[in-house]
Amino acid sequence: AKAVSDEIQSFGGQAVAVQGDVSDAQSVAELFVQVDQAFGGLDILISNAGVGGDVKPILEQSDEAFDQVIAVDLKGAFLCAKQAATRMIAQGQGGRMIFTASIAAYEGGGFHGPYGAAKGGLCTLVKTMAHEWAPYGITVNAVAPGFIDTAMTKDLPQEMKDTVTATTALKRFGSAEEVAAAVAFLASEDASY
Repeated sequence: AKAVSDEIQSFGGQAVAVQGDVSDAQSVAELFVQVDQAFGGLDILISNAGVGGDVKPILEQSDEAFDQVIAVDLKGAFLCAKQAATRMIAQGQGGRMIFTASIAAYEGGGFHGPYGAAKGGLCTLVKTMAHEWAPYGITVNAVAPGFIDTAMTKDLPQEMKDTVTATTALKRFGSAEEVAAAVAFLASEDASY
């Protein structure tokens, strides 16, 4: 995060790297206080924190692994959204919120039950927030990419990677840059509706 923050600043942008645990309400509150101190307001929230959990059948999933995925991927988004919405509503100028969901929210394929459940819950939460916060000029969206070539997917079993590639229309994993372009659009004024 520090390297990215430094790079943004080297191009003339403003950035600050802060660390916290999105699954802990107090930690999230402290993160947003640091943002307040650095920037004096908040216009855009991009909620991208996530863990994939164990790639195992449900009967082999531990309670602890399930809890961690739900805590980070669903509760973390909820906690960040509440902090962001509170600030955006108080500012009175609207805002943008973009959440990273997943195709796993819709497909129900094997070996990612907790992850799919968390992302499915996130998609429903995003719809609810979009309705509740639209009167304040806050748009709330989620992107639900398929398999993206990231650190989270690099350790997937090769058999799973081969299956994904074979059954995906473009016969490849997506790139982080492709997802970032969609997120940038949703954060822009071009996505005001």
